Amino acid sequence: MKKIILLSLLTVSVGVLSAQVNLGADYYLLGDYAAAKAYFEKNMSANPAEANFYLGEIAFKENNVAAAKSFYQKGQQDDPANLYNKIGLLKLQIKGGDAKAIDKGFAEIQKTAKKDVNVAVAISRAYLDNKKYAEATKKMEDALKINKKAPQVCILKGDIIHAEGGMPKLGDAAVQYEMSNTYDSNYALGYVKSAQIYETLNPNLALELLKKCTEKNPNYLIAYREIGTMYIDRGNYNMGIDAYKKFFTGNAYTTNDIEKMARAYFSRAYFSKDASADQKHNDYVQAQEWVSKGLAADPNHYVLNRYNMYIAAEENNIANGLKAAEKFFSIPSPNNTPYLPSDYGHYAQLLLGNNQSELAFAEFNKGIAVDTTKFDVKTRSEVAKLRMATMQDALKAAVNKKNFGLAAEYQQQYMAATNSEDANNYYALWQYYYNAGMTSANDSVLVTQIRSSGKMIDKIAASPAAKAEINADPTLVTFAKYLKQYYLQKADAAVDNVIRLLPDGYTGYLCKARTQHGLNDKIEDGAAKPYYEQMVDKILAASADGNVSDSNKKMLLEAYNYLCYYYYSKNNRDQATLYCNKALEIDPNSTNAKAILDAYSNSRR
Repeated sequence: MKKIILLSLLTVSVGVLSAQVNLGADYYLLGDYAAAKAYFEKNMSANPAEANFYLGEIAFKENNVAAAKSFYQKGQQDDPANLYNKIGLLKLQIKGGDAKAIDKGFAEIQKTAKKDVNVAVAISRAYLDNKKYAEATKKMEDALKINKKAPQVCILKGDIIHAEGGMPKLGDAAVQYEMSNTYDSNYALGYVKSAQIYETLNPNLALELLKKCTEKNPNYLIAYREIGTMYIDRGNYNMGIDAYKKFFTGNAYTTNDIEKMARAYFSRAYFSKDASADQKHNDYVQAQEWVSKGLAADPNHYVLNRYNMYIAAEENNIANGLKAAEKFFSIPSPNNTPYLPSDYGHYAQLLLGNNQSELAFAEFNKGIAVDTTKFDVKTRSEVAKLRMATMQDALKAAVNKKNFGLAAEYQQQYMAATNSEDANNYYALWQYYYNAGMTSANDSVLVTQIRSSGKMIDKIAASPAAKAEINADPTLVTFAKYLKQYYLQKADAAVDNVIRLLPDGYTGYLCKARTQHGLNDKIEDGAAKPYYEQMVDKILAASADGNVSDSNKKMLLEAYNYLCYYYYSKNNRDQATLYCNKALEIDPNSTNAKAILDAYSNSRR
């Protein structure tokens, strides 16, 4: 529920107060009932009859007929001559009442204000709000007879077209809203109503209309709020913040307005690729100030509690962040909307900071598993992006924890989600699986966790005999052996795709050689030999001018050292000497090459 914060409203002059009551009426006509309600509640003493009328209108819109009747009656008591509350009370009778008597009542009211177009408009709106479109149109035509160029009648006509015709008639409604500014170029409400229509159809035109509104009406704060909202929703946080700062000079805003500022500052820090650490920190501090201001007014505001958790996670404020997370997840989501992937992701970051890795990755997995179809069509694409971002955050976290097997799983999920056939993604997948086999499988703490979880046993034990062998060994040795083999076989499959996609490159052959050597580190078996040889051929073919880069020389040296030892183990002196000399050309201090050549030299003696 929106809550409002108003400051210093009762200390301003009568002239300013009157303008703000009109601003409240515009909030009502724009559909922001929370802001309108707060304005009129706070300004009751300035014009109680008018304030009660609009509070009655808001109650009617909220389907609270009893409250609407009470407000209209209070307004009539405050000023029996006020026609609007009489209109409101008749409005309540339109559904189910005597149509002729009601029409007669409206006619009598109109007689007392024959030339008052606003009274005619109010009568038309009474029918419009009851979905009596034919009657509303007839009364609108009565208003046109009074003043065919009254901008408020154009707004009314547009509202009738919109309400009766729905989405297909938005364009026709917009024509009427724009017509209001043809008749009165300073009529602020017309610009904003038009902009609301064009916001999704033509955002640039919507912004132009709002900017024109501020040029004509520099103190019309609603326009600045609309401009700020449009910019923030489209990721232009700098412009959004600037516009909202102007809006906040009015010292009247809802907690949802505060949320926009919190979102703008948070997002500017979170999504910026160029901002320094200090700049990001300053924006998070600003975001937190707005969050705290909003929560002071509405402690259970769903989105502000979300940002309270997010900011703490980004600022590594673990203790406060965990409290914020507990609070956020205890609040029912509006309209039963599912949690966002980033809700789980930021909670996971806090759990990681509290050394609760297992729980953290469980939260990451919840975020990745979020069903985007549970969200409305407008937001599904954004939720899908958050899923991908959560997947990548989980991957980074797994790498930081040196749980490369888990990182590889997240990489596979990412590739499946993006339908990737990119060699770089397969290379990354190889890298994670290779490191899992060569590093993670040797980490006793991690291996213990993996074994105790029971999640990997069926994957790594491909046969009943293998499972029996693992279970028969109370130590980690057998389990770790099979785990390493599983990861390296996965790495081998990944690198095959690198070679498939980059057949003329040498990187895939280097990775294949390393993986094969990891699977069988007995050089005399030569598991890596054919792949090192192909890598050498690729590098030398790409360096026909003889100019080999330093990085490629390191790869060649790795291959030559392997090959010279392989041929040494096979008693092939010529080939071993050949590769020893190649190694020494690159690194004159190559230990392996020198040792083999020394061995040959000593054998001649």
